[in-house]
Parts: sequence; structure tokens; C-alpha cells
Amino acid sequence: MKSILLVLCALLCWSCTDTDRLVNAIANDRIMESEYIGFGGSKSKQYKRFQKLKSTASLYELEHLIKHESPIIRSYAYLALIERGHMSPSTAFEDAIQNNQSFSQITFDQILGSDICTEIYYNTLNNSRNPENSINMPFLRSEIIKMDSLIIYGLEANHLLQFLVLTEKILDESYNDRIKELALDFNDFSAIFYIYDNGIEVEPSKFKEAIKKTLQNKIGSDPKRTLKKILEELD
Repeated sequence: MKSILLVLCALLCWSCTDTDRLVNAIANDRIMESEYIGFGGSKSKQYKRFQKLKSTASLYELEHLIKHESPIIRSYAYLALIERGHMSPSTAFEDAIQNNQSFSQITFDQILGSDICTEIYYNTLNNSRNPENSINMPFLRSEIIKMDSLIIYGLEANHLLQFLVLTEKILDESYNDRIKELALDFNDFSAIFYIYDNGIEVEPSKFKEAIKKTLQNKIGSDPKRTLKKILEELD
């Protein structure tokens, strides 16, 4: 009996050490990697570490890791909890909003910016488009709708996800007041586009003033061009 207990203790210690080793290796890279990186699309070592962490870490360890100082580790922990069915995407997203942090991500040969909430959202969106998940699609679509609401009300103005939601979707009219707030008070150009494209009533003088202020912000040339066109049409 004593020997069995010693073996179990040794296995538990090894598992803990193995998880810590994986976490440290991922955190030390300081960049999230997609499954394939580089010009030749070689398999990412960090992605392999994530797959191992996802399959071997205990529920307790993953719940502890969503509080890790590294936003990449927190992202991986949320994704693992979602995939293993211990947390819904919308619950993970709402929790992540409280301490959302950005980081760099490499996909093939491109280095882009991302953050914890963006990783959760796109992971759910991609799963909802995968035919193999047809049974779970109603659930995933429902989760995306919940996250869309969190994006509109919970994320900072001009976030990439707000741009995605406001330029690609038609939302319920109950969101109109919040969209007006984003446009008029926070100079969110995607909210301005949404108001214009969907004919939402806004006081013309306030709307034009918001566009002029938004043009002074650091935004891309395409949004600026569109904003100037809207301003011309309003005049």
C-alpha cells in the first residue's frame, strides 16, 4: 500500500513539474504562435506545447492559469477550458474583459497584434464555421451573439472586435443608443459607419462634429476617406 502511495505521489509531482515546464516555455517566448509559422509553414513548437498543456493540465491548473501574469498563458488557459467543456465562450470572454491584455501573434510569416478577448472570439467564430461542429452550431451562434453584446458594451471604443461587429452585422435596435454613444462620445469610426449605413437618427450637427473629431484621430487612410465622403454628403 505504501509503495502505491509513493508511486501516485511521484506521478502527481511529475505532472505538476511538466505543466510548470510547459507554462514557463510558452511564457518565455512572449509571442503567440499559430499552428504553422515561417515562410515554409513549419509546425510551431509553441503550438505543440499548447496542445500538450490543453490535454494534460488539470482543471485546477487551468483555472489557476487564467490568472497568470502572461496574457498568452491566460489566452491558452481560457481556450483549453472552453474546448474541454468547463467554461462557455461567453463566460470566458466576460471574465477576460476584466483584465484583457494585448500581445503579438505570428501566423506563417506575419506578426500581428491580438489580445485575450480576440482569441476567444475568433476561436468560437472559426468553430461555428466548421462543418464538423454542426451539432454544436446553434450553441456556438448563441455564444457569439452574447459576445457581440459584450463587445458593444464592455470593450473599449475602437477595438478591432467592435469594428468587426459593427461593419459585418445588423444588430437589434436596442443597441442603437450605445452605438450613438460610441460615435458621438468616443469617436468610434465603425459606429459612425453603422449609423450612416443603417439610417439611425442622430442630430446632424452632433454627427458632423463627431466625424470631424474622428478625422483628427490616428486611423487608417480607408476609414478617413469614407468619413470625408460621409461628411461631404451630409453637407
